[in-house]
Amino acid sequence: MGSNKFGHIILILYYLALLLLETPLFGKVGVPSGSIRIIYIIAAVLPIWIYNRSYLPAVLFATYSVAKFGTAITFMPTEVWYYIPLLILGLFPLERGVKGASKLIPPVIVFLAIYVLLIDLITNQKVHDIVYCFIILFLLLVYVDKSLFKGDSFRELMVYMFISVATIISLELIFAGDSFIIDYGNTGMERTMWVDPNYLGCIIGMGIMVALPIIIRSNYIVRIGLLLFIAIMIIALVINASRGALLAVTGGVLIFLLGSKLKLWQKVVLIILGASFIIWMYNSGFFDLVEYRILNDTGGGSGRIEIWSVKLKAFLNDSSILQMIFGRGYEDGYVLGFGQIHRNTTAFHNDFIAFLVDYGLVGFTFFIISFFSPIKHVSFRKNTDIYANIVFLFLCCFTLEPFSLGIALFYVFWILVYIQREEISECIYL
Repeated sequence: MGSNKFGHIILILYYLALLLLETPLFGKVGVPSGSIRIIYIIAAVLPIWIYNRSYLPAVLFATYSVAKFGTAITFMPTEVWYYIPLLILGLFPLERGVKGASKLIPPVIVFLAIYVLLIDLITNQKVHDIVYCFIILFLLLVYVDKSLFKGDSFRELMVYMFISVATIISLELIFAGDSFIIDYGNTGMERTMWVDPNYLGCIIGMGIMVALPIIIRSNYIVRIGLLLFIAIMIIALVINASRGALLAVTGGVLIFLLGSKLKLWQKVVLIILGASFIIWMYNSGFFDLVEYRILNDTGGGSGRIEIWSVKLKAFLNDSSILQMIFGRGYEDGYVLGFGQIHRNTTAFHNDFIAFLVDYGLVGFTFFIISFFSPIKHVSFRKNTDIYANIVFLFLCCFTLEPFSLGIALFYVFWILVYIQREEISECIYL
């Protein structure tokens, strides 16, 4: 038992060092050569494959997340398809058959994945990141299967992965803040960053959402540590100034507090502490950019309402009946109506509209059913965590398009909700 704990500690320290290599801690360096990147990938994959293959997804997505959303030059690939063969590598040799994995998700998700692949192949003759994300989701189901790996809960590993990643990226954002807030003269302050600040904010929000249930169910030492991490994440979230991410986190946290089993006085104490922390942040100037962006908004959500209107009108007016039913495909849908929007982007900024335009009424229906199926036949009072996470994801998807764009971490977070639903039903997690 003691040697096992010692091995865990060594493993944690080793991978913490690997993650820190992907941060500005060691200063700015040039673009690493291909050989250096290969060495880093081997250093990330080989030890965990030897020690315990069930840990591989947590390691891969931790290094991937810091590489994609962090500030430094990356050692790990940021293209999602690279991680498919790496995940497959962790499954061999397959010691037992996989029987229970398919029971975690409804068949409609499989239908959606196949449908998206067919539509994109027919319309664009290409496979996009959304398909790779579905493949990753299905591979993760094999890792989840209790007949394959014994020991630590898969969900627990991934939860701590999200907390670690969100904390590291938040620290990078806090200490590198001056490098992305600039003055555009007459237009005032705006953000120029190494990655889209909206998606960055949502990734940080995922760390907050998965940490909240642990705080309630853990001892005081763990609670204090997680509260410190959450405080760091909140500061970074405010500095990041993504109103969509702030809205998503606020909505998810409110749902969580509303339905949690905390006593009334405990909820009041948390609200007072939270309010006091926010007031301190406001007085310290952390809200300056958020306040500026709110006060200078024209009322259209940074042009989102205009984009939604143009996209929907173009879809309804310029699409055939078949295109309305089956969709226009990813590439055609992405540029649809672009000539009518005088902006530098063709993004939908809304996953639900994106699925409707790209994959028609059929794909939209599949997506809606898949998205909300974790709360089907699940009590709000008994399973508040699931509802809170779905509300968080819904608000993310209402202002962004993470699923149709193929942002892998959203699929990982999504599958955690499904796992949580299954484990709750089996009285394992709670």
